[in-house]
Amino acid sequence: MNLPRRKATPGDSKRPLWDMRWVREPQQDRSARTRAGILDAAEKLLAEEGLEALTIAAIARVARCSVGSVYHHFQDKQTVIYAVLDRVSNDTYRTAQEGLEPSVWKDVPLLDIFEGYLRYSLKMGRRFAGVSIAQQRLALEDPHIRDRMESNARKTNELILRLLRAREFEVGHPDPKTAMPLVLHMMRSVLSQRSLQRAMKSSDFLLRQSDEALIRELLAMARAYLQISA
Repeated sequence: MNLPRRKATPGDSKRPLWDMRWVREPQQDRSARTRAGILDAAEKLLAEEGLEALTIAAIARVARCSVGSVYHHFQDKQTVIYAVLDRVSNDTYRTAQEGLEPSVWKDVPLLDIFEGYLRYSLKMGRRFAGVSIAQQRLALEDPHIRDRMESNARKTNELILRLLRAREFEVGHPDPKTAMPLVLHMMRSVLSQRSLQRAMKSSDFLLRQSDEALIRELLAMARAYLQISA
């Protein structure tokens, strides 16, 4: 992960989370690179055209390989979808592990951590909107996908909560151990709903808010509920 190396200035302490590079394992051999290219193509189709456009022929076309090559690596379309979702899930957690390393966030205030989380999540929500909506739709029917989503969310939340718990002294709420996870859950729910609305091309209230406005209001709610002094 590449973090900024310039001299820190006031307000920069929270920058690493939303500037961190997406972590994806390098592909060592030709077969692995071909497989990764097929998954890249499927991910691109999900992002640009949606789940209905995801066919083996379309994947082969975007990946610039033969249909036979796709079938060599994957049994069918469902297997490709599983592999895409698993890869995004694994990369999300790997990125979080590196980006949420406590030493990176030493002495960073609580609200700055929340802001970093919001900015990074909004950025990733735009990048993976198509994958997200496919995942949520398929999770309604497939317990494997649903369980994987829930497991990944729990693990990532725990990494964030590890940072938050170290800052309980900033919280005026009488029960910070309950209050901070509730704030994180609220933020995650709002971001998830906004990502879903974007993927569905909705014009709902959440999409009418700019990123900056949404971040400002969510941080204001967090500050008030957690009773954080200015």
